Amino acid sequence: MNLYIKGLGCISPQNTFGDVTFMENAVIPEGEYFTCVEPSYREYIDPKISRRMSRIIKMGIASAKMALADGGIAEPGAIITGTGLGCVADTGQFLDDIISSNEGMCSPTAFIQSTHNTISSQIAINLTCHSYNSTYVQRAHSFESALLDAALRISDGCMENALVGGVDELTPRLADIAKTMGLSRSLRDSNAAKGFVPGEGSVFALVSSDASGKNYAKIRALRFAANVSGHDAVRALCDEALREAHLNADAVDCVIDGNSSSDEGEFDSIIKSGFPGAARVSFTQYCGEYFTASAFGLWLGARIVSRGSLPSHSNQGGRAVTNTLIYNRAGDSYHSFIILSHD
Repeated sequence: MNLYIKGLGCISPQNTFGDVTFMENAVIPEGEYFTCVEPSYREYIDPKISRRMSRIIKMGIASAKMALADGGIAEPGAIITGTGLGCVADTGQFLDDIISSNEGMCSPTAFIQSTHNTISSQIAINLTCHSYNSTYVQRAHSFESALLDAALRISDGCMENALVGGVDELTPRLADIAKTMGLSRSLRDSNAAKGFVPGEGSVFALVSSDASGKNYAKIRALRFAANVSGHDAVRALCDEALREAHLNADAVDCVIDGNSSSDEGEFDSIIKSGFPGAARVSFTQYCGEYFTASAFGLWLGARIVSRGSLPSHSNQGGRAVTNTLIYNRAGDSYHSFIILSHD
């Protein structure tokens, strides 16, 4: 795979926009779960327009514009977005309106903005971009599916670049549901035996076929699969990614792992035994877990590879990094591997 990350835009629970300090001072949220640190949206969206936009749409547009500005491109060849739940706050608002009005007349705004493809569409409208536009809703592989679409279209010569993003929001209602079902744990409860800490984020990457030498990183491999059963099958998927990247396991300097659960189980040994000499960083310790959290993992991996070393606050801070493996999983079924190398 010859795909290069030319620009990045990230809104997350960390200070990842503007003058990024490369996670040197990680933000520890005060609440029960991770929520985004948001920029001043008037810098990216006309306030007269943004007042009718929901929070997730503003995050999507702002992070998309950050990536374009970072990559020095005004209009992308495509806008491809992955989202697990879409505009879930608007969906909830619309349902609340139906109940409160006793199934009477409701404002159409929340309904119009509640569909999953609203984010990608609103970005296109804001940019006046008439190019290819698509949204993938594939649960924990939503972002990976969007990235694969971009890679295939660019390799086929359909376009020179694409804006690829992963966007999901967390509402108090969703957090309460996950907690009630016993799926999540509190950010403050580090001793919990099971469960993840919920999070959210909006990350866009401007990817291109241009090997200019000024890119953040080269995406050398992408492999993902759902309903994978057992350690051996997941290890085989990882080996496929290494073969695609033409790398041996010992060439991987750093593994960025998306599993922040204290109940790591059998799949944790894939990293420990397969890459014993590699540094290890958990990206969900910064953003929490959500369907498109792997987009944040890509952002972090690209910045580490571009910098050429791990951030100083990590347990192996300052260590040189050329090749990075991003491994994300959701439960026992969804597994993905992305390999980045220095451009």
